[in-house]
Amino acid sequence: MPNKIIWEADDARKLNSQMLAFFNYLSEADDEPSHPILDNRGNYNKVANSKNNSPLTRFDYDSLHKNSIVNSELFWQACADFVEIVWQRQATTVKSGHGMLNTRWFEGAQLNYCENLLAPNDDDAIAIYSYAEGRQGLQQLTHQQLRLRVMRCAAALQAAGVCKGTVVAGILANVPEAVIAALATTMLGGIWSSCSPDFGAAGIYERLQQLNPKIIFFTPSYVYGGKKHDCLAKMAGLLKKFPQTLAITTPHLDDTCHGYQCFENFLAKHTPPLATNYAAMDFADPLFIMFSSGTTGIPKCIVHTVGGTLLQHKKELRIHGDLGAGDCLLFYTTCGWMMWNWMLSALSVRCAIGLYDGAPHYPATANLWRVAEAMHATAVGVNPRYISICKDLRQQSSALTQLRTIFATGAPLHREHYRIVYEQIKADVHLASISGGTDILSCFMLGNVMLPVRAEEIQVKGLGMDVHAYNDQGESVVDEKGELVCASPFVSMPKGLLNDPTGTKYRQTYFNHYPQRQVWRHGDYVKITPEGGVQVYGRSDTVLNPHGVRIGSAEIYRQLEDIADLEDAVIIDHHSQLLLFVVLKGKQKLLPQHQHAIRTKIATALTKRHVPKHIYQVQALPYTLNGKKMELAVKHAFAGEKVRNQDAIANPEALDELRTVRKKFQKNT
Repeated sequence: MPNKIIWEADDARKLNSQMLAFFNYLSEADDEPSHPILDNRGNYNKVANSKNNSPLTRFDYDSLHKNSIVNSELFWQACADFVEIVWQRQATTVKSGHGMLNTRWFEGAQLNYCENLLAPNDDDAIAIYSYAEGRQGLQQLTHQQLRLRVMRCAAALQAAGVCKGTVVAGILANVPEAVIAALATTMLGGIWSSCSPDFGAAGIYERLQQLNPKIIFFTPSYVYGGKKHDCLAKMAGLLKKFPQTLAITTPHLDDTCHGYQCFENFLAKHTPPLATNYAAMDFADPLFIMFSSGTTGIPKCIVHTVGGTLLQHKKELRIHGDLGAGDCLLFYTTCGWMMWNWMLSALSVRCAIGLYDGAPHYPATANLWRVAEAMHATAVGVNPRYISICKDLRQQSSALTQLRTIFATGAPLHREHYRIVYEQIKADVHLASISGGTDILSCFMLGNVMLPVRAEEIQVKGLGMDVHAYNDQGESVVDEKGELVCASPFVSMPKGLLNDPTGTKYRQTYFNHYPQRQVWRHGDYVKITPEGGVQVYGRSDTVLNPHGVRIGSAEIYRQLEDIADLEDAVIIDHHSQLLLFVVLKGKQKLLPQHQHAIRTKIATALTKRHVPKHIYQVQALPYTLNGKKMELAVKHAFAGEKVRNQDAIANPEALDELRTVRKKFQKNT
């Protein structure tokens, strides 16, 4: 039985959506057989072109998605045309080669990422809104102001030796200087990589030492939750390890440069050239280097391409996200999360971006929503953890009059998240759950305003993304849980991993799980619904398999939502025993009635085999700095194993408590 429909857009919004506009763009001309709405026989889809149907009734996402895979070359070319990629030179070949690892896209094409983001626009319109905790009011930059500051920064970077292929790094708060530095780097053809200043020194060094950047921009301090955090001592020690690197500080909360070259002084020494020169980049040239979580070793450096990143992001933001001129996207993120790069690309669809630096719930739970209203945000991105915090808002302090879309990512959405959004935040809003990852710098599954929102379900597989759930035999299954795979090449596949000249680590990471066929195995446990949606059950490396019955950990958490006193939980499989760690609200103690309620609910709703053998109370569970629950860290800490990359954990002290619980467990078993 299909999941319950929670929300559906009205006809007016559907008729004005970019998804419908794209569908019509592909099917409007009967005399252009190059459009990818062709069916498998090479004929136009008769439903799409029927003159007797209304625009809404003839919309057929299944057909559109199918043909975006079957006719991928035609699809991506049409997509590039529709989203208005600014080319410096058109491709001679859109697609060549065969298989996931040998396919090449848009060969011969040249473009520049920065040029696409600074393309002609209304100069007086706002490009960036910026809120930083500890600073009064909102900062604003128009498109003209942003363009001039990027050009000045590019001139300064060029004078410092930055050119095509040069790595520039940022350890920055989510402020305009980060956007300016990133765009200026890409204007020159450089490679941008960033992380958040709340990372520990070891975590930053593990990342940057693999890059050896020519220039490092850094934040000397930041404020979170009303507390100022000084980064100077940490950065001073770190910068000594990069003696040949130019360090530039961005003091957004005060005017002190602390003996380092200040961002404003760096820009002031140079005037931009009279003519803007955007470096000509091949489609497959490197643009961003992103970092894996590092929980199983030194973080991997994932290299993403200019063309693949830009085209995929423009498709997702404009067609799936329904964003364009007049919109503003505020995504709650840091410069260390891929969603920052995704938000940055919104400038390429003429959408303003809203930067939020600080705690979303400080000085009040609804602060993020208040800032969104002040920024005139039409779309806001959050992680499920923040949605959970909003469950007691009772009454929204701002009307969110312009808010049309809430993007949610970082973890699966549960029923309670949907209830909170539609009851506490806004009743008429498109809650678009999206899922992908740093590995592809984009999404496998995401929203579609033309279709209804169903509880606990991502609406659709992304256009051009051949997403499947594979069972243990490597067969694609529907309405059964399995491994998330992508079975066909897509434009935003990474160029590879840094310092992996033979590609061995790259293949081992993503392509060796199903040796009988070359498919991208992502590491998520999912189910494709008969309606075409996708349910995510968590990481496949945390799947519970007692007595041969596989269940994703997210399934357990969904059942625990109704336990009134329960605030958070993590379940692990430890030597074939299921152990549940719980955080209770307030200062409550774990009582027999709590344990009985938990065990009864799991046994009744799921299976008796998934009832935890032991339930332990802890004060907190480990989360990443981006708000993701770290189940593997819990598993490793409880097993007495070393937890890698603890600097990326927001609350590493939670691991110490788990180790204490482990001693009690060993003593009693």
